[in-house]
Amino acid sequence: MRRVQNIFLIFTIGLAASAIAADHKPQTPVIAHSHEHRLYNADDLTAIADMRAYAAKRYGAIADIPGTFGVSEEWDDVCIYRQLHFRLATGGSITICHAMDRHDHSIRYLATKDEQTGQYTRWEPAP
Repeated sequence: MRRVQNIFLIFTIGLAASAIAADHKPQTPVIAHSHEHRLYNADDLTAIADMRAYAAKRYGAIADIPGTFGVSEEWDDVCIYRQLHFRLATGGSITICHAMDRHDHSIRYLATKDEQTGQYTRWEPAP
């Protein structure tokens, strides 16, 4: 447990300076969307699986919105940012944000942006 707390603290400090404002809102990254013919690598597939599981657990019935997967390798010095938009059963939509440590890919975090309100949730460790 102590190791997880230390990793989270190190990760949080790394993100705080460049990626998360006081309200824990991620900076809007410049991303490459999947419709730009980017091939998925193993890390992309891990992130997509994380985002789908996170969205389903938090919001129930969801569906990916085609062409909305995006990646920013320049978002942060510590992490690579990925995102995917989902349609909710209620008709609303959300964006799941994913941050993966560049060196230890087992360190991954997720946050949600509600597209209707523009509000972000806090970053949480990936399952």
